[in-house]
Amino acid sequence: STPPMQMMWRIAASVIIVLGVGFFAYKISTSKTIEPIVVTAAKEVISDTLPDGSGVVLNKETKLAYTFNKKKKEHTVQLEGEAYFNIHHDESKTFIIDIAGVYIRDIGTSFNVKAYPESNTIEVVVEEGEVMFYTDTDSGVYLKANGKGIYDKATKTFTIDQPEANVLAYKTRFFSFSNTDLFTVAEALN
Repeated sequence: STPPMQMMWRIAASVIIVLGVGFFAYKISTSKTIEPIVVTAAKEVISDTLPDGSGVVLNKETKLAYTFNKKKKEHTVQLEGEAYFNIHHDESKTFIIDIAGVYIRDIGTSFNVKAYPESNTIEVVVEEGEVMFYTDTDSGVYLKANGKGIYDKATKTFTIDQPEANVLAYKTRFFSFSNTDLFTVAEALN
């Protein structure tokens, strides 16, 4: 027969193991962030709806990864390429696009982001509503409808400009040209 003290230690060890396994299972089941949902457009423009109800149109050669952090109530999109977002705005939740440490924070809006990794700039054009365009170390710029913000990766500076007429042509399939040379027209259509 096992001595009473040794039996108590075995019971205590068993209880600790069961509690540890239970706690680990509980933490996994109540995870605050879902696995990223990845959407990729390779050779053609694609449209999709993100889990929060926001619409997105990805231009060619574009990839995004979407996650939602329940604890922070934060939707985050990691973006490489160009995409148009029509955000399903919710005051209680934050929607942020992260381009390698440069951020666009939705304030109820539709906007286009051009952020190809090989480019020296990141461009945001707001169609409706407002966005904040910033980094961890720079408060950036506040953009409203028909506004364009440009972030220069080399100088780490933000500027505001006027958007080009055909910035959303990949999405809308509508082009507008006025007194434009043939080379520029062909380049835009391509």
